[in-house]
Amino acid sequence: MDNLPLEILQDIFELSCIGPGPSLGVCLCLGPYTLLPVQHQLLMVSRLWRDVATSTQSLWTTIFASCVNDSGEKKEEKLRFLRLALGRSGTALLDIHVVSCWEAVAEYLIPKAYRWRMLTVGTSDLYADLSSFAGLQGKLPALVAFELDDKAVDPNQRSQVIGWLSDAFSHSHLIREVLCYSELLEVRFPWHQLTSLNVKFIPLPTQAMDDAVRFKGLLESCKSLKRLSINGQPPLALPFRNTTVQELVHPDPLWLWFLTLPALRKLVLRGFSRHIDCFPLCIDFIQRSRCSLTSLQLEIPITRWTSVTISSFQDVLKLVPCLQSLLLEAPTIVDESPPACYPADIPSLCQPLHDPKVLPALVNFDIVLSQGTKQSAEHCMEALRVWLAVVSDVVGARRASMKRFDVNVRAVREETQEHVTRDNVESMVEIGALQARAREVGIKGHLWVTTLRFQPYESLMHVSKYDIEF
Repeated sequence: MDNLPLEILQDIFELSCIGPGPSLGVCLCLGPYTLLPVQHQLLMVSRLWRDVATSTQSLWTTIFASCVNDSGEKKEEKLRFLRLALGRSGTALLDIHVVSCWEAVAEYLIPKAYRWRMLTVGTSDLYADLSSFAGLQGKLPALVAFELDDKAVDPNQRSQVIGWLSDAFSHSHLIREVLCYSELLEVRFPWHQLTSLNVKFIPLPTQAMDDAVRFKGLLESCKSLKRLSINGQPPLALPFRNTTVQELVHPDPLWLWFLTLPALRKLVLRGFSRHIDCFPLCIDFIQRSRCSLTSLQLEIPITRWTSVTISSFQDVLKLVPCLQSLLLEAPTIVDESPPACYPADIPSLCQPLHDPKVLPALVNFDIVLSQGTKQSAEHCMEALRVWLAVVSDVVGARRASMKRFDVNVRAVREETQEHVTRDNVESMVEIGALQARAREVGIKGHLWVTTLRFQPYESLMHVSKYDIEF
């Protein structure tokens, strides 16, 4: 490998240092189980590898520190890794992610605040002491994104924390993305310049009125906001309107009763089907907003199926004639006996999609299937057969616009349970039919199958993946 071009070796090093989360990318990980970060393992191989690793700034500019609260030598060793990373990152901008150890690392990170591009502060149990933010006024010139977990603030320090954060961020002219909980809407962030906002609403009756009024005013006044994510239920039944938001992600469906977003282009509604059928709410929201959606992600309400589920979904399709991307997700069924509607009623639900005049601009069609331990392998396979037939009919509609389809299957199985094997999937008649139809109309596609296998009462999982290309 020493004969590889420098750029190739750097690429290999970066791939070996991917962090624990999908959004972290290349990352120096200082976690509770970290003995030696991958970056430092690379330093020990040869003089060449050491020179390449130390000169590759991207290996040292994203730092994930979690639970660095060990006692004695372990803590000092992790803090040494942190100091070395800050030094080897040179003058490059930093992406910092801290979980449950802000007090331990703050003294090393605060002096580098002028280089922060992203800062995430979270906690899994204890409150974080945020007093170190008090001296950061005017010292965050490069900060673009800030995230603060709802558990990080001690309620007894709430007013002080709001003051510290207001002083620190009020003059952050580059900040564009904020994730916070609803009580922090009182902070004097430069809200008017945000392009992305993620708010977690906490069910505190004493704060409901203040939180709702502040959020309403923020939405109405912020003319740069493009992406909005809302967690938790609406604090009050007030109308909320914004004329610039183009992407609404994972809101509790009840928000659809109160939101009006005429500029919306992408709506993601996933993770709520066990609690509510969101199709009727979608109809009301789209009609009220008069938005022209081009991307829609919906979860099939398998456990909340009613006599109007099919008709309401088909009414949703009529309201989105400009849609280019449609993702449908069939969530995990937690009961041992699957509802009678699934998967038997899925062909009727999706029947309008066989008509090319429905969603005539559709480019991408995606299916996500999640199967839990309560379902047998036979039920998993039957659901997959039904969805593959649906995809085949959508492909066969011959929309001139359509370019691609993807089917993602995620199965969680105990070691003793029968698995969804590649041989079983490839032997399906529906796979052959979809292959032939995709080839006939010139549309590309992919089937991805991920199986997570585990032993009961053990946290370790074995992951197996395979894919079939169409």
